[in-house]
Formats: sequence, C-alpha cells, structure tokens
Amino acid sequence: IDTLNLAWEVRGEPQWGIIYRDIDGVIGVCGLSDWARHSRHIDLGYLLNPAEWGKGIATRALSAFLDIQTTRPIYGRAAADNTGSIRVMEKCGFNIVGHDKGFANARGEKIEEVILKREV
Repeated sequence: IDTLNLAWEVRGEPQWGIIYRDIDGVIGVCGLSDWARHSRHIDLGYLLNPAEWGKGIATRALSAFLDIQTTRPIYGRAAADNTGSIRVMEKCGFNIVGHDKGFANARGEKIEEVILKREV
C-alpha cells in the first residue's frame, strides 16, 4: 500500500491494488504508469503475481480500471513476447498500433514492445 501511495505522491499516477477472493492481501496493481497531463496522453500499467496468471484476474482488474479511468485514448505497452498481457488488453478493447523498444525493469534490459491503444 505504501508503494501505491508513493506512485501518487511522487508521480501523480494513481495505482489500485488488486485483491482476489480467497487470497489474503494485494496480489497486483493496476493504474496509470505514464501520464502526460499537457497532452492528455496516458499509459496504463498492471502487474500481477505470476502465481495468479491465467485465472482472468488481470482482465477483470483492467476492465474495472477502465470503467473508472474514462480518458481516451489510453495506451498500453507489453513485451512483444508476452502474449498473455497483449491478450488481456485486446480483451479490454485495445488494438495494436505499433512497436517500440523500451527498458523492462523486471528483466533489467531493453526489449521489443507492442503498443496498444483503446479509443473508446
């Protein structure tokens, strides 16, 4: 929870904790990962404990987040080899609009990324 508060206090990027029935505690986060207020360009981000992958939790969390965060367009990025994350965004109405290279903190290196966008 302190990390979620810090994201808001330092960067002005709201993050929500993801909780799931039958599991005690926060199992992930979902929120804004990059918010350029002057251009109204926003990128979302989410992270889920790998033990919870494949259960539909990320899709439900992202869908709920998009009900609250209604600014559009909204963008998301995923590692090009992370088909699960790409599929989560596609299920939530995102379409692939480009490719880029970016630094992946979890991998500690630059990677190929897919850029997705949701218009409505």
